[in-house]
Amino acid sequence: MKRRIVYLLAALLVPASLQAMTPQEILVKVDKSINNFKDQTMEIELEFIESKNAKRSLLLTMLQKGTEKRIVRFRSGTEKGQALLTLGPNQMFVYLPTYRKVRRVAAHVKNQGFMGSDLTMEDISTAAYAPSYTAKQIGETPEAYILELYPKDKGSTDWKKLKVWVSKAIFGFVRMEYYDKQDRHRKTWVRKSYKKVGNCYMAFWSKMTDHNRKHSTVMKIISAKTDSDLPDSLFTKKGLIRGR
Repeated sequence: MKRRIVYLLAALLVPASLQAMTPQEILVKVDKSINNFKDQTMEIELEFIESKNAKRSLLLTMLQKGTEKRIVRFRSGTEKGQALLTLGPNQMFVYLPTYRKVRRVAAHVKNQGFMGSDLTMEDISTAAYAPSYTAKQIGETPEAYILELYPKDKGSTDWKKLKVWVSKAIFGFVRMEYYDKQDRHRKTWVRKSYKKVGNCYMAFWSKMTDHNRKHSTVMKIISAKTDSDLPDSLFTKKGLIRGR
């Protein structure tokens, strides 16, 4: 009896940080690790890889405030001057400089390729995962937790589930696999070269591969900074037209 009491007391005295986390708690920690900022500014290069000899690049600036507000501005190519504003997962607007007009992006378009890349509008607009997905742990390695993420609103996405590897060291995604409604593995997003910027971690190199199209997009962060006190007025339709 005394031995049982000792074991029970020992279990109660184990620090919370050493106790097993639930899958959802792991996902919450990921959100905190990659979104621990008031705002962020990034200069990014997208490289489209169609074959060994066919590549093209695109430069863009990404501004984000919290997990809901994000602007992407194109700095090169035929897309130069265009901009995209997202205000949460269901509100997206595009600015077309030729017409000097802002147009709302239809909901079904968010699951299509973003400016010819293998990233969709949904990929670009998703900043926090725990509010939108239910997590289930299916495995573990010495370096990573392996989770399956199921959308809480099944009608909001084309995917049945995401299979993700979460770094135990920094709680960032190092690999994401996308499965369609028929449970077929369609896309893979590999993320690496994580660096701490301010209080959050960013993957300075990532690669999205569309296995159906046999096409890949590499995203490289050229520079990044956080907590610059970006004004709310930037993240409006008027701010989209004015530029920055």
